[in-house]
Amino acid sequence: MKVKYFMHEVGDELSKKIKNNPFVAFIEDHKKKLEEIQTKEQEKFYAHKTTGPAPTAISCLECHKKQTKFWYSTSHSLAYMTLKQAKEDKNRNCIGCHSLNFEKDNGFFTHDQIIKFSQKTDAKTYWKEFQDSIYTKESVRLLSSQKRSELSQKWVKLDSKSKVTHNFANVQCLNCHNQNSEHPFDMKEKKLDSLNMQNQCLSCHTRDQSPEWYKMSTQGFPGELDGQVYLQMLKKVSCPKGE
Repeated sequence: MKVKYFMHEVGDELSKKIKNNPFVAFIEDHKKKLEEIQTKEQEKFYAHKTTGPAPTAISCLECHKKQTKFWYSTSHSLAYMTLKQAKEDKNRNCIGCHSLNFEKDNGFFTHDQIIKFSQKTDAKTYWKEFQDSIYTKESVRLLSSQKRSELSQKWVKLDSKSKVTHNFANVQCLNCHNQNSEHPFDMKEKKLDSLNMQNQCLSCHTRDQSPEWYKMSTQGFPGELDGQVYLQMLKKVSCPKGE
């Protein structure tokens, strides 16, 4: 007799189906302890000074209005929210795919460097305001594009109010684009070819993280990439052309 195995994604939604689910408290406690360890590790091993930071979405918004409006509506613009919801925002294995330039000299090395201010600002105050006025428990992917836009724009306003110069949180412009070093004085963009773009996407959308992007094997495991699904997903986050 052949035994077949299938993967079933288990999200937080299922936990609500069991009242007083003991595993919820266990996982929350585990994450809290892990967060403390991760914070201490980052402080110890990543006391690294970065070079001049790369431009983040903040520097693109004023000129590229059409692309900005579209980006606001995508789940990429709130990708870091997902880590906040899962209490994994200090997990080095996760941060890189939900931010820009993690562990790069022109980016940031620890979770508390993800926001850079032009003046001495209390980061705790910043994140408290984020928690009170922007944070949502709803899945970012399940939000309407209008709701995502509202939350993203609130976040940009918070950055402006808090004198933020660089916000590396979320998947943004330079996660996909190779900006010319002379931009905006030289408008010739270094475009990624289709293969490099695919590799860029799949570095985060792996079989484990995005099994729906892959064809299932006879054993029920994600195998080779489903090209049609990949192109559909790429289209959903591809900015409109033009200024």
